[in-house]
Amino acid sequence: MSLAPESIAEIERIRAALPEARSALLPALKVAQRERGWLPQETMAEVAGMLGLDANAAYMLATFYTMLHTEPVGHYALEVCRSLPCYLRGGDDVIAALQAELQPDEHGNSADGVFSMTIGECLGDCPHAPMMRVNDDFVGPLDPATIGETLAILRRRAQDGRLRGLMADPAAGPPPNEGPLTFSNEIRALPTSRTRE
Repeated sequence: MSLAPESIAEIERIRAALPEARSALLPALKVAQRERGWLPQETMAEVAGMLGLDANAAYMLATFYTMLHTEPVGHYALEVCRSLPCYLRGGDDVIAALQAELQPDEHGNSADGVFSMTIGECLGDCPHAPMMRVNDDFVGPLDPATIGETLAILRRRAQDGRLRGLMADPAAGPPPNEGPLTFSNEIRALPTSRTRE
């Protein structure tokens, strides 16, 4: 199945704005992933072809970056940071709380299919440790005591149809990143590990 005309137009706009086709590959793959939810091989080949690149270049890039998914994922792809700053601020407790709430299968997927969870290395948002990436947004600092509430908010958003493909539809959701906690005022209002210090 070919990409939607809107996605094709966005990829063409990205390509026109950059001096090298290879420079457009990462943002173009993110556009395709936003539409499809993940990057099947035929989609990677289509994007690479639009940029005049070999399909292997798209595959190599997609398998290098953890933000790109070459297998189906839930509506929300959670990548929990386990680097030293997150560990020192309670990252292991956050991971344990997420695993207890989600009870992920061997591929990291929740039974309801809403979440896919992976544990990754430094995501580069150490001031907000412990934190995780939810699709393209960073969320933190996290508190194990409010993980259930955070997941409930995200589940409600998914049930309300506020998603298109993998990422939230900007027209239907809150504004993009505005600080350490994103998504909505509901999540922003939850206590964090730092509010008890």
